[in-house]
Amino acid sequence: MRSAEVVGVYLAFGTEVDLADVITEARATGKRLVAPRCHAGPPPHLTLHELREDSELVRHALGHLEPPADAPQVSVGAVDVLLVPGLVFDERGYRLGFGLGYYDRLIPRLRTAAGVVGVTL
Repeated sequence: MRSAEVVGVYLAFGTEVDLADVITEARATGKRLVAPRCHAGPPPHLTLHELREDSELVRHALGHLEPPADAPQVSVGAVDVLLVPGLVFDERGYRLGFGLGYYDRLIPRLRTAAGVVGVTL
C-alpha cells in the first residue's frame, strides 16, 4: 500500500467495513483513488473510475454509492492495490461476498503484480 500509486477502493454498503479513514490517508499521501461502478451486463461487471474528493457520488439501483457516470474511467491494469469487501475469506484468498460475482470477475483482470486486500469485520 505504501508504494502503490493507484488504489482501488470500494464505497461501503450495508455491513461492509467503511474505508473513509483509508481513503483520507490515501489522499493525504498523494495516491490516485479509483472506485467501482456496477453494470448489469451481461455478465454483470465493474468498471473503475476516478474517485475525486469533490466528486458527487450517485446511488446505484442496488442501493450503494458509486462515482458518477461522467467520472473518468481508469484501466484495471493501472491499479496497484485493490481493496475488496467480503463477508469471509479463507486462507487461500477465496471470498464470499454478496453473491453477484462482480469482484470475482474484476480480480482476474488485474495485472499480476497488483495486490488484492480482502476487507472484512
